[in-house]
Amino acid sequence: MPTTRGRATAAAGAALAAAGLVLGHPELTLLGVLAITAVAAALTQVHRPTPLTATRVLAARRTTPGTALDVVLHLTARHPTQVTERIDGPDGLTHRPLPDPHTHPGPSTYQITADRRGTLDLGPVRTLRTDPLGLAAATRHHGGTDRIWVHPPTHRLHPAPGGTLPDHDGGTDAARTGGLTFHGLRDHVPGDDLRQVHWRASARHGRLLVREHVDTSHPRLLVLVDEHTPNRDALDEIAAAAASLLITALRAGHGCELHLCGGRRHTVHAGSATGATVVLDALAELIPTPTDPVRACRLLATRPPADTAVLLTASTDTATLAAFAALSAHHRTLVAALIGAPTTTAHPGVRLLHAATAADFARQWNRT
Repeated sequence: MPTTRGRATAAAGAALAAAGLVLGHPELTLLGVLAITAVAAALTQVHRPTPLTATRVLAARRTTPGTALDVVLHLTARHPTQVTERIDGPDGLTHRPLPDPHTHPGPSTYQITADRRGTLDLGPVRTLRTDPLGLAAATRHHGGTDRIWVHPPTHRLHPAPGGTLPDHDGGTDAARTGGLTFHGLRDHVPGDDLRQVHWRASARHGRLLVREHVDTSHPRLLVLVDEHTPNRDALDEIAAAAASLLITALRAGHGCELHLCGGRRHTVHAGSATGATVVLDALAELIPTPTDPVRACRLLATRPPADTAVLLTASTDTATLAAFAALSAHHRTLVAALIGAPTTTAHPGVRLLHAATAADFARQWNRT
């Protein structure tokens, strides 16, 4: 498209040509036509295809805040061109200049560091082509994109209380028994494994139903995250607290579930080799989003009973805390952690923690 100079040149050329025709000065008309022709030639030149290939190699696809990663780009070009790498991260969109692959052949390496939790989307590579007079410019995109997950930091926590099972006297027993057993059928929600869909029952009821299994041999931790926060800083602290809880549970050999008030859910069975990556990726992708935490709390009543259910939120909404407290008959231990939120009154059956940051949450969690 024409640059600012190109548009000014075309406008001036049109004015000169019109003036020459009106005043009867062919010289002015010629100058005007030449100016317009120059802009048209520049547009033709910059819109010619720019042959360029781009291949990106990443040292790792998952990292933590403050850790530098090497990115290697293999670029080839037949003509000199301006090349930039598109980087869309937690701090916004930037374009990183790269050496001209025509004049500097060979791999191009740079380091990238994320200062906070989130995702980094690299690419595509952008080329900018201009004419010698600067009358026109055209950008094109080459290659694909790659994502880097910046996981939230974790803090050392004491594991949640151990698993319990009903005994014959109506009490509870901490002994392990059984294994992965069928619990029932429920409606499909985003994030469910399609391999667990019960197709015959789904066809009979006219909606997707999935098999629900319970691991009766391991304690279970359920973490509910409210993504509705006043800013991204508050959500970063909540994500770090959730990551600390989930990673501690997995390292202790416990099964766990991550529920987002926005609707997504991730279940990780004890001993899963990829469970930590799944939940940390989900926490890295969190962004502040309007949610319905009351509805999310009610949905937890349809889940298999957990030994410990934890609500992480930056809100002191009484309706949310009341809905969470209503789960006391379903889940053994309830903990509501208000991170960065004002002090509020506790509800019966709920252990309430007030913390300014994830580190403060960890200190309070370990204190009891």
